[in-house]
Amino acid sequence: MGKRNHVVLAMLAILTLGALSGCLYTRRYIKPEDRQREWSDLEIASSDENMSVALNYVILPDGRGAWVKRARWDEYCITARNISDRPLTVERIRLIDPRGLYIESGVKPSQLEKLSRSLERSYKDIGIAFAVGAAPAGGSGAAVAAESIGVGAVAVAAVAAETIVATGVVGVLGLFWPLEAPVTDIENIRLEFNRRRLTTFTLAGNATIQGSVFFPNIPTPGALVVDYRMEATTRVLEVLLDKLKGLHVAPSDGEILRSEIIGEQHDPLAERTDDKDAR
Repeated sequence: MGKRNHVVLAMLAILTLGALSGCLYTRRYIKPEDRQREWSDLEIASSDENMSVALNYVILPDGRGAWVKRARWDEYCITARNISDRPLTVERIRLIDPRGLYIESGVKPSQLEKLSRSLERSYKDIGIAFAVGAAPAGGSGAAVAAESIGVGAVAVAAVAAETIVATGVVGVLGLFWPLEAPVTDIENIRLEFNRRRLTTFTLAGNATIQGSVFFPNIPTPGALVVDYRMEATTRVLEVLLDKLKGLHVAPSDGEILRSEIIGEQHDPLAERTDDKDAR
């Protein structure tokens, strides 16, 4: 058999393996008809003389309403209302972590994936028993189940795009082309993420908006912090998150409880992030 035939066979073998990897690829995007039913409102809210902000749901990895499998972020689903007659602009929404640091919301899945893993190491380094699947401790009406934690109406779940691309590719002579299936999956995740995500927005007098703010997995978050501007004045509104105490923290007995809902009654680029970058 000539050298040319060997090259052709080798390339066919590589293409076959690549195709098989695409067939074995597990899609992470969950279609709307396949998602678990969402739950009722958490009844967490705060207001001042100009606006009110309610945290309706928190969708956690593989939780109720999740639209991506094995996500490494949390989706905070909120309702913001302008209760004044004048327009206001919400400029950013942050989360206070157990160290008292302000964590910025994420703008893309890969950023959240990397930051969640980086922060997980940081929390463990200071003695926090971080556990992605741990439910809040003793929350009112909390339901405990075997597989997921999550509260939700609009699901969160993001998976690093790099992970998806690497799962199914055809490689020839050092070049890589993502297969059709994972590329479609990535695009579905990106579109759904951007559709749900609240960016900077302006509310006219007495207007209301609903949407999602995405954060890395933060244990026992202290508060949502909303920075908004009305005319030339910048103001801050905090929504305390006492009901989420114990979220992503393993119980002292070592048993990790996973909850399908929280409150039945009421989806950075560096590998390591410094504290100053988390602010």
